[in-house]
Amino acid sequence: MVDLEKIGKFPDVPEVSEEWKNVIERIRERERVLVLGETDSGKTSFCIAVEKIKKNVATADLDPGQQRLFIPGCVSLKLKDKILKFFIGSMTPRFSEWLILIAISTFLQKLKKHKGPLIVDMPGYIKEDRAIMLLLLKINLIKPHKIIIFKSPETDKIKNLSAKFSEIIEIEPNKKTRKISPEERARIREEKIKLYFRNYKIIRIPKTKIINLSYQNENFQDFIGFFRNWLTEFIGIVMQEEQDNLLVAVPQNFRDKKWDFILKSSMKIKIEFDGQEERS
Repeated sequence: MVDLEKIGKFPDVPEVSEEWKNVIERIRERERVLVLGETDSGKTSFCIAVEKIKKNVATADLDPGQQRLFIPGCVSLKLKDKILKFFIGSMTPRFSEWLILIAISTFLQKLKKHKGPLIVDMPGYIKEDRAIMLLLLKINLIKPHKIIIFKSPETDKIKNLSAKFSEIIEIEPNKKTRKISPEERARIREEKIKLYFRNYKIIRIPKTKIINLSYQNENFQDFIGFFRNWLTEFIGIVMQEEQDNLLVAVPQNFRDKKWDFILKSSMKIKIEFDGQEERS
C-alpha cells in the first residue's frame, strides 16, 4: 500500500502549544469540528495534533489541492484504518462546489455509527464571497458543534456569519508553520500523483460508460474516477483517445468492477509517466 500521507510538509507529531492543548481538550466524543483558516496557518498540523491526542478521531480532508490523505483532485475521510475517497476532478474548491457537497453528504452517511469526534480540515479558500457561501453550505450539511478559526483579517466576516450556527473558538496561527511557495505545492501534488501511479497498467474504457465533465485546455490533463456506493475506489489518467474508447492508466492493483459510474474531468497538471507499466 502506497503511503501518500507521508508526502508533503506535514509533521508526524506537530508541536502542540498550550493554547492548542486547551482547545483540543474541549473537543468531546461525537462532536463535529470544523477547522478554518488561511493557507499555511497551521490547520492541518492542528488536525494531526487532534488525531494524536484524542481517541477514535475521524478526519475529513476537504482540500482538493493539498491533500494529506490521498492524491490531489479528491477529498477524503480517514475513518479508523480506512481512507475513503471522493474524486471531484479539480484542484480547487472553486467551480467544483456541488461535487464537494455530495462528497460531504456521502462521508456523513459513512459516519453514522462513528462514536468519536469528526475533525474537518477545511481548504484555505476563504477570501471570496463565493467561498463564504460554500462554507455556509458545508456548515448546513455538517452541523458542527464547534468551528475553530485561525485568526486573520480575512476570517472576521466568516466568524460573524458562522457564529449564528455554531460555537466559535479563535486561535492564533502557528508561527512555526513553514510557508511553501506555489511551485513547491505544485511539486508535492505531482509527487503524490506519480507515487500513486508508480506501477501502472493501461486499460480500455468505452466512452459510453463515462460521464464527461472535461474541457479542452492544453495545460490540463484528463483524470478518471471510478465510483461505487458514492465513493471513489480508483483514479485513472487518460493516455489516449480512440474513436469509441479511452486508453487509461490505472494502478496495477486496479480490478474492474460493476461501477456505479465513471467520471472524467480535467485538472490543471501534466504528468509525465516515469513509473513501471505492467504488461500482459
